Amino acid sequence: GNPPANAGAYDARSQNYDMLTRDSLNTGSTNTPGSSPQNQEVIWVFAVNNVSTPPIQGGLSDIGGIPDVTVTPPSTAKNVISVGATTKGEPEQIAAFTAFGPTEDGRFKPEIVAPGNAIFGATSQATYTQPLCGGCDPSNPVPPAYSNNFHLVGTITELYGPASGVHNLNYGTSFSAPAVSGGIQLMWWWFQNKFGMLQPSPAMAKAYLCNSARYIPLTNSLTGTGDRLPSIAQGMGPMDLTRMFDGIPRVLRDETTPRAVD
Repeated sequence: GNPPANAGAYDARSQNYDMLTRDSLNTGSTNTPGSSPQNQEVIWVFAVNNVSTPPIQGGLSDIGGIPDVTVTPPSTAKNVISVGATTKGEPEQIAAFTAFGPTEDGRFKPEIVAPGNAIFGATSQATYTQPLCGGCDPSNPVPPAYSNNFHLVGTITELYGPASGVHNLNYGTSFSAPAVSGGIQLMWWWFQNKFGMLQPSPAMAKAYLCNSARYIPLTNSLTGTGDRLPSIAQGMGPMDLTRMFDGIPRVLRDETTPRAVD
């Protein structure tokens, strides 16, 4: 398969999120900084896109395969944290569906990975409305995503979920990113209550997250060489909360004067 048309690109969306990381409060239609510029920080965590035709070898992502670059904006932004997915079991691997970097300007993406395969969670019990269509199979009035030559004639409302129970197994980078968001929230508490520091800036959050990650010993099947960090497949590796909160002394220096503490 071919990589996405904008794979690796740094576009206007990426630029906007980089700006919003530093200053999320903007005014006017041109995103003019607010009254306190660079003082409303936001830590953005993105799930890298899932790809339908990833580079795979035996069902697992193959580093160096074709196509390599599949990560798309806004995950290509410089200041955000982009998350890929790993599989469960031993040996741990990069999930076949997760997007690869690098970006067009050579930066590695994703920054970090977390489990995203066979994640157990609650199934929605909410009601939702789907369109009816004309010219479709009468026994299946809801048009599939690939249907052509149909027109909408109304809607139906049905309960989605009970047929498959209240729990389900799912996969995707959308299940990896929330785990990383939760880890960062714990880090937010740790800095203030254990280190006695101010909250970590978005830059420090990314740095500390990547510094405490661990390595997956992946091998490129095309070259036979081991994966090196930073990696276009695993970033700095899987998030590791044990290493993040191990209590081992570290030297930390954040980017702004009020936070700058050795």
